[in-house]
Amino acid sequence: MDIANPSTNNEIISQENLLLKDSEKPTILFELLKERYAAEHNMRERSTTFVIWVLGLGIALIWVLLIQVHLSILQKIITCVFITSYTGFSFKFIHEISQGFKSNRKIIVKIENLLGFHTTGYYIKNDSIFPEHYKINYNKYKPSSHFASLYWLLTIVAIFIILITIANPVKIDTKTSTDKIALNSSSKC
Repeated sequence: MDIANPSTNNEIISQENLLLKDSEKPTILFELLKERYAAEHNMRERSTTFVIWVLGLGIALIWVLLIQVHLSILQKIITCVFITSYTGFSFKFIHEISQGFKSNRKIIVKIENLLGFHTTGYYIKNDSIFPEHYKINYNKYKPSSHFASLYWLLTIVAIFIILITIANPVKIDTKTSTDKIALNSSSKC
């Protein structure tokens, strides 16, 4: 078999040979649907795990900020820029997973339609396995959706860290202050 030159292969599968019998199609669709459901689960799990790690880092930073007596203005600026950047990159990462989730969801709805899961009377008399609105609203933003919740968690922790950073008192150079006190007291003598 010449892989580089497929036109010379007698074993090439033509499009006509790929046509399946109607009785075989549901089996293949069910397997595809299982794979898509597993991919959907993995995307949710991956995004949740990522956000849990980010939240853990955020809570650790909050703890450090709360036990730190004072931050200089430069430290506050660096912390705020870091948190803003880190949150932006986290949003981007979650957004990419969310886009993959939406694409996967379109495929799922298509397969579910082909299998008749949304069709009234196909499997259950006067009812369908899934409601019609599942296939219509799958791509619309819902505040209770998985990814919206993750965005809210990231946003709340980022805002909280920035507020703690800003509210943290400015670091005072104690050595300079004590030296000034010592100088003032010795010059009065």
